[in-house]
Amino acid sequence: MNDAKGLKMWVDDKAAGEPAAEVTLDLPRGVHALTFRVDLATRGEMPLRVEVADAPGSTGHAQAK
Repeated sequence: MNDAKGLKMWVDDKAAGEPAAEVTLDLPRGVHALTFRVDLATRGEMPLRVEVADAPGSTGHAQAK
């Protein structure tokens, strides 16, 4: 993420703790949903940018849909 300020994150409707600029998720095979809540009072006008990528050494494949 470009900046985690003012964000909350869920993976498959389960809280994923405090987001950080870089997050590595260990997920079982299948489709998963990432949900973000943006607190505009804290974040201000900063846009949200998220990159989804394969983890180094992993046989899994990340794909944004």
